[in-house]
Amino acid sequence: MHSAGRLPHRVEDPDDLVNDPELAVVVVATPTHTHLEWAGRALEAGKHVVVQAPLCLATPDADQLAALAAERNLLLAVYPQGRADPGYRALHAAVGRGAIGEPLRLALHRGGLRRPAGTWRDDERISGGQLYERGAAGVDQVLALVDEPVEWVSASELKRVWYHVSNADHSQLLLGFANGAQAQITVSDLTVAVRPCIEVLGSAGTLILDDAPAVANPEPFGDEPVVSGRHAGRRAAQDDAADGPASLLLATYDGVRTRLPLPAPGPGGAAAFYRDLADCLVSGWPLVGYGIEAARPVVAVLEAAVRLAASGGAQVVPL
Repeated sequence: MHSAGRLPHRVEDPDDLVNDPELAVVVVATPTHTHLEWAGRALEAGKHVVVQAPLCLATPDADQLAALAAERNLLLAVYPQGRADPGYRALHAAVGRGAIGEPLRLALHRGGLRRPAGTWRDDERISGGQLYERGAAGVDQVLALVDEPVEWVSASELKRVWYHVSNADHSQLLLGFANGAQAQITVSDLTVAVRPCIEVLGSAGTLILDDAPAVANPEPFGDEPVVSGRHAGRRAAQDDAADGPASLLLATYDGVRTRLPLPAPGPGGAAAFYRDLADCLVSGWPLVGYGIEAARPVVAVLEAAVRLAASGGAQVVPL
C-alpha cells in the first residue's frame, strides 16, 4: 500500500520494500514456504502485514508471527480465497439463519480432470502440497460454517498419474467436530464427473451450491488446454472454474425445493477486503474474521492433514 500520489514502482531487492519508510502495509503473496520469512521481516520492520492464505505451513510459525504482531501492536491479517464468493456468501447466510437446521455433514469438492501446469504451486516443497495450495479455502469455509471445535482430522492422498509434479493427484481431508458434525474436503486433478462445489446436509434440510464445473470431454474444446502424453485428447478442466453462473438449491425435508438468490454482482472479493483493511487502519474499524484467530485453525487442520496423509490417514487432534 503506497502513499497517496506515489506511483507503484518495482524493486530488485525485497528488503528495500519491507524497509521502505513510506510504506505502512506489506502484502505477502509469495510462494507459501516463504510466508513466514517475509511476513516476519515486514513485521520486524514495523509494517502491518496481509498474507495471502494460507498464513504459513505450521502452527508454531503462525504463533511466531502472531507474537511479533502483538509485540509491535501491528495488524496481521490473512486474505482467504473463496470467502467473498457470491455463492458461498449466500450458502453461509442460509446456514446462519437456520434454513437447514444444524449442519451435520458437509462435502466440498475442488478441481476436475486437469494436468498440473508444473509451476511452484504444484511443487510440494514450495506450496506445502495439494491440500495447502488448493484446500485452504475449503477448510476456511468449513470452519466458518460449523461453529464447533475440531475434535479430529484424517486425510489421505493418491499419487498415480501426474508424475511430472510432486503434489498429490487426489487428496481427501476429513474433519470431526465436537457436536458430531463431519466434513469432507476433496481436492483432485483426476475427477471427471460433475460434483457440487459444496453440499451441506442439516437436521432440517440440505443446501447444494453448484458452480457448474468444467468436465472431461473426449475432444479438445476451443482454446482450453489439452492433456498430453498418454492422456492425449482429453480436455483439462480448469481448476475451480465455472462454465456458468452458480446455483444454490435449498431442499427441506418436507419436500420443498427452492432456488435461493445469490448476491448481486458488485464490488467484492479482494477489493472489498482491502477497502475494509483501509477502514481498519485509517478509522480504527475492526477487521473481523481475517486475523490470526481465523487463520491459525486453518493452518492447524492442514498441518495435521498433511502429516496424516504421509503416515496412512489415522485420526489425530489438530494442535
